[in-house]
Amino acid sequence: MMQSLTSHLVLENWQIVLCVGVILVAILSALVYWRQSKRINAALIVAAGLCFSMMIVEPSLPLMANPMLIDGRQSQQHMAQLLQQSQSADSYLVRGDGLRWAQWQDLPRLPIRIESVDVPKQSSAKAAEVLGLEIELDFPTQIRQGRIFHLSVQRQHVDGEWRLQLLAENQQVLAETRGRDKRLSLQWLPPAAERLVLQAKILDQQGRVLEQGPIPLEVIAAQNLLVQGRFAAPSFDSKVLNAMLSQSQAKLDWQTKLGKTVTRIETAQTETAEQSNSIANADTSNPDLFVQDAAYFEQQSSRARAQVLQQVAAGGSLLILGANASDTALWRRELGLRLQATDTAKEVVIDPLMSLQSTAWTPQVKSDAYWVQATAQTWMAQRAWGQGQIVWLGVADWHRYQISATNSLQAWWQNILDQAQVKKRAEWEVRTEPKMPIVGQHLRFCGQGLQQATLVFPLLNKRMPLQAVRDQADARCAAFWPEKSAWLDWQAVVTHPESANSKDATVTPAGAIYVYQPQDWPAWQRAQARADTKAMQALAPIQTPNAKPLHQPLATWPWALGLILALLLLWWREQKNY
Repeated sequence: MMQSLTSHLVLENWQIVLCVGVILVAILSALVYWRQSKRINAALIVAAGLCFSMMIVEPSLPLMANPMLIDGRQSQQHMAQLLQQSQSADSYLVRGDGLRWAQWQDLPRLPIRIESVDVPKQSSAKAAEVLGLEIELDFPTQIRQGRIFHLSVQRQHVDGEWRLQLLAENQQVLAETRGRDKRLSLQWLPPAAERLVLQAKILDQQGRVLEQGPIPLEVIAAQNLLVQGRFAAPSFDSKVLNAMLSQSQAKLDWQTKLGKTVTRIETAQTETAEQSNSIANADTSNPDLFVQDAAYFEQQSSRARAQVLQQVAAGGSLLILGANASDTALWRRELGLRLQATDTAKEVVIDPLMSLQSTAWTPQVKSDAYWVQATAQTWMAQRAWGQGQIVWLGVADWHRYQISATNSLQAWWQNILDQAQVKKRAEWEVRTEPKMPIVGQHLRFCGQGLQQATLVFPLLNKRMPLQAVRDQADARCAAFWPEKSAWLDWQAVVTHPESANSKDATVTPAGAIYVYQPQDWPAWQRAQARADTKAMQALAPIQTPNAKPLHQPLATWPWALGLILALLLLWWREQKNY
């Protein structure tokens, strides 16, 4: 006991000096009383000195380590039981996969230690047996009509060929791919705007199902982009681009110079009164996409050019068609883009069906601090400009494939617009955590640009105000625990603070969240648990292997009481002798 009290003591200089002084005074006083044959008084003065010294030293007892075991190999982790056990724990000991982000959010922050597992390096099959099947899925839960749906699956350990299938709700195979790589991807074009719960299968080379689970997908109506096109001269390429954008129901403000004083103005034709009204109400002064050929950009006045770049910096996208560029110094001065001469007879292979002509000037962005270029796309370069994007396109003559390779041409242009991050400007944005919501587990909904908003779930008959949280400085959030697996429709009701009338509340954003069953995608949950556990370990309090054990200070009042009693008794005995 005494060893436990003294083995950890680290005293300050003032504590050492004061203790030595108290002990010396007590010893000297005890010797004086002893010589006077006052042995009880000597004992009392020694006891008083000991109590005073213990008050100065502030001794403590070491706490016994009490880690809470979290075994990811168990089929179910009961959060109520884990939460109860965590109240008396000082750390977590994780075996297996650990917990997902949503589960960690319900537990107190304590040091985390993860037990390492010996993984055989010679065989992927043996490694998979030790760690279990572990996959990562990557797919969007919402896309626009007319966009291609992409599904990718990443496996940590692969032994032989394997397959990935995408199935409809009636189990009809919609798309399939196979290979020996760790990552497989497939594509599928949804035919209509609807809400789906597809299925995905992962099969080994013998055709056995390794994993299967739901793929929620909401296909929403195509958005009407606001596109401003400006061209110094007519061309077949700009005409084809105009036609493709018109087919996508984009709102076009298209102007082409036919001479010094003649300009042709074109707009998209709307098919219905509803579309016409929505387009008429759109703000054409703030386009989502600017399309200009290089000659028009060069011929603009400095003021007009600055205005366009200012709108791009506010969140728009600028696409430059570089076929008729000539003033390389202007591009270097205005946008920091270096151009190099290229042989126009050289054709660029886009895909097996398309080969385009290279322009006279192509970007030279090697070691550039602002402009970037994909390895397989030397004909295109892009850079961030404020909150927007600028893209230079260094190929031409795509109009040749309007009829012979329509699908390839549309997919190519869609890829360019995606890289340019062309989208409708929105005053709000929402996100959910985690990526895979599960019944009975913590789900957090966060929204940017939603002030004074209340989150409403009509199906659950639940209303929750969005509130500020510490780890989301730019958003307001609400958390809840879903009770069943389904598509959950949500609405954000924004109430104007200056109006006390509840009728003035307006519903702005709306959407849906899909909640999974606990038994869905166990291998994906396993991968998420491992990644989330490592992330939480980095955020948790640090507990190093060589750290000194924690100690609990002993109460000082018994020593103070002993000191007072010893001194009072000594005073009483001294008064009695007089």
